[in-house]
Amino acid sequence: MASDATSVRRDIIDSREHHCKKLSYEGKSMEATSVIVTYHNEARSTLLRTVVSVLLRSPSYLIHEIILVDDCSVDGERLYSRIAYAPSRRHYHFIPLCCFDLVNKLPSPLESIGKEISQLEKVVVIRNTKREGLIRSRVKGASYASGQVLTFLDSHVECNVGWLEPLLARLSENPTAVVAPIIDVINMDNFNYVAASADLRGFDWNLVFKWEFLTGKLKEQRHAHPTDPIKSPTMAGGLFSIKKNWFEELGTYDTGMDVWGGENLEMSFRVWQCGGSLEIIPCSRVGHVFRKQHPYTFPGGSGNVFQSNTRRAAEVWMDEYKAIYLKNVPSARYVKFGDISHRLAIRDRLKCKPFSWYLQTVYPELRVPNRDTAELFHIRNEQLCLDTLGRKAGESPGVYQCHGTGGNQEWAYERDKGYLRSTISKLCITTRDLNGVSLVVMDECSNVSIHCMCDTNWVFCNYAFFHKNCSKKS
Repeated sequence: MASDATSVRRDIIDSREHHCKKLSYEGKSMEATSVIVTYHNEARSTLLRTVVSVLLRSPSYLIHEIILVDDCSVDGERLYSRIAYAPSRRHYHFIPLCCFDLVNKLPSPLESIGKEISQLEKVVVIRNTKREGLIRSRVKGASYASGQVLTFLDSHVECNVGWLEPLLARLSENPTAVVAPIIDVINMDNFNYVAASADLRGFDWNLVFKWEFLTGKLKEQRHAHPTDPIKSPTMAGGLFSIKKNWFEELGTYDTGMDVWGGENLEMSFRVWQCGGSLEIIPCSRVGHVFRKQHPYTFPGGSGNVFQSNTRRAAEVWMDEYKAIYLKNVPSARYVKFGDISHRLAIRDRLKCKPFSWYLQTVYPELRVPNRDTAELFHIRNEQLCLDTLGRKAGESPGVYQCHGTGGNQEWAYERDKGYLRSTISKLCITTRDLNGVSLVVMDECSNVSIHCMCDTNWVFCNYAFFHKNCSKKS
């Protein structure tokens, strides 16, 4: 494994821009933070590198404690057998050693990592006796924390030089902000550290997180004031700092969500709509290992968990715009998402703004589909969905088991033109006469509009598509 072959206390490039290196935080009022790291079956060397980077690259007076929440890892008992697990806050076990001296003396053999973590001052480990997932594990870690600021980190990161001070200084200036670093990239294959650009964080109407380029206006602002915070519509969710009292007033996380996925968008909507802000702090840099697939299992399957989580977010925060999400992800209509009354009560208590305000004020760049033009559908009959099956122009689509993830089964209906178009192949569904038999085929949309518009329009009515010149469902 690349991580095991890489020193846990290695030097990495200082990826900050030169303006940031000139800033001084001396004399600034900053509160110490509780750093919370949750993990499940994380590679030992990767976890230790995360902890060591926090200790080595942070002023000791700004680290109140580091709380590790072991989410029932398979090797947890063996790995941390020397750690006193904390059943309550008053039973925290701090070992009176100088953590910074000890970090510099850490041995190489990986089998000693569990022992060494247990000897680091300010490090506390809590172990779940059953699998809870990232969301509930973070809430548990926050409940044990006694610092005035909470800093959540993934378990596979490396904090860079001067990463913490810009975050804490900004929270002193704006206590209702949620602040996040620029996330650099650690290559999972060789653990090379690569600097990243200051991108915005957004989402699409499938409620999937995505990275966004800075708008022209923001680029101008960045050029004039390169160290200023950058307001962002959403956050990636893995790395951020927040005042503890604000985190609690906002309702922590939605613990009705399972494992991981969608919680970052839910919190993003909640923060903005309820009076806070999300900010990227350009002078804070943390490297992150971006994996190609989930390193652990999701009870119930990752797709079902993600849809249940995002459905909860949509029901609580998106008002009438949740209909766009449900059209984009039709299978989400059928997932069980549990009781949301407590989350709705939070929205009512905080007198949060409507989602229309969020779209107009925070994320005006997000295109809102016109309900009279293109809408996205999965076209299904029982458990089978219309599928391109990867076929070409002139060939017929087919049916395949519905999977609910879009792709070959996602169709855009342009109501004004009557087009039914694959979002993957960009081909439109039309009909062709073959020996007196009308066949459904796919063709270039330009051919459809030129040659046989009168025969290829589709009408959507009563949850079914009808061919314009037919009386039967298509």
